[in-house]
Amino acid sequence: MALLMSSYSPGVYTGATAEYHDICNYWHAEDSGIVTAKIDEQKTDETRQKIQAIVNNL
Repeated sequence: MALLMSSYSPGVYTGATAEYHDICNYWHAEDSGIVTAKIDEQKTDETRQKIQAIVNNL
């Protein structure tokens, strides 16, 4: 599993990230990674590369 999150604010992902880890543990699913991006990071090459790295490992 992988988690991609985007928002207008940084640092708002703690609850969702914890829930994601709980779901991975409950389902015995492999955690392939998390990518977060606030509004100014959404369409950057760096964010695209992070997402592509996760996709390549799925």
